[in-house]
Amino acid sequence: MPAREAMNRCIASANQKGGVGKTTTLVNLAAEMASRDFKVLIIDTDPQEASASLRLLGSRKYNRTLVDVLQDEAKPEDTIIPVTKNLDLLPSDARLSVWELNALNEMGREFLFRRALSDFVKTYDYTFIDCPPTLGLIVTNSLMLAREIIVPVSPQELSVVGLTQFSNTVQAIRTTLNHENLRVLGYLLNNVPARGNVYTAVKNAVRKQLGTLVFKTEIPSSSVIPQAELMHQPLLAHDPRHKITELYSALAEEVIARGKR
Repeated sequence: MPAREAMNRCIASANQKGGVGKTTTLVNLAAEMASRDFKVLIIDTDPQEASASLRLLGSRKYNRTLVDVLQDEAKPEDTIIPVTKNLDLLPSDARLSVWELNALNEMGREFLFRRALSDFVKTYDYTFIDCPPTLGLIVTNSLMLAREIIVPVSPQELSVVGLTQFSNTVQAIRTTLNHENLRVLGYLLNNVPARGNVYTAVKNAVRKQLGTLVFKTEIPSSSVIPQAELMHQPLLAHDPRHKITELYSALAEEVIARGKR
C-alpha cells in the first residue's frame, strides 16, 4: 500500500494536441489509483464527445454536470457519479462550451474552477482533470485548479512547436496568474508503434530534450485500448492481466513516486 503522503494531489491530463491519449491516460491512471485504495475523482472538463464522461458512462443518463456546479445550480457532492469502488466522476456536457464563451467577460475568469471546486477536491486523495485539446479558458481554469500536469505525447503526432507552446502556457500561468506550485509531473510517450525507425528516433529525441521529465513507462499502440473504451471500462476492469494494463500499473507507481519528490 502506497504511503498516504500522496493525498490531495490534483493532476491535469493536458496537451493542446488532440488524439494523443489524454482521456485514455487519465481514465486508466484513475482506475489504478482507485485499486490501490485511494479515493479518486475524475473531473471532466472536455465538452467534446471523446471525453471521460462518454468513455466511462456511455449512454448512461445523468441530470447534473460540471456546468451546473459552475453556475451555482448544484453542489459538486450532489453531481458526482460513482463509477467503481473509490472512483467518482464529475461529468461534463456540451454546454461547457457555451459557459466558456460567457465566462470570457467575467472578472477573475481564470479562477472560476478553483472557486467552485477547490474545497471539494480536498476530500479526495487524487483528482484527475480531463482537459480539452485547446489552450482556452477551460484549460486555463483546469490548470489553475491543478498542481501537476501529465502531458501525453504520441510519436506519430509529436510537434516540438506544440510542446513549446504548451510549456509557454504553463509558464505564463505560473508567473502571470501567480500559480507557482504548478509543475509538469511528466511527459508520457503514448500510442507508440511497435516498429519504425522514425518513431524510435522521435522517442529518443524527446528523451534527450526533456530528460527525466519523460516517464520511463511507455504505452504502445494496442487494440485492447479501444476495445475497453467500447465497453466503457478502464483496462483494469476489462482485461486486468493484459500487458498494457500492467504498463498502466507501472505508470501509476511512477506517478506516486514522483509525488514524493
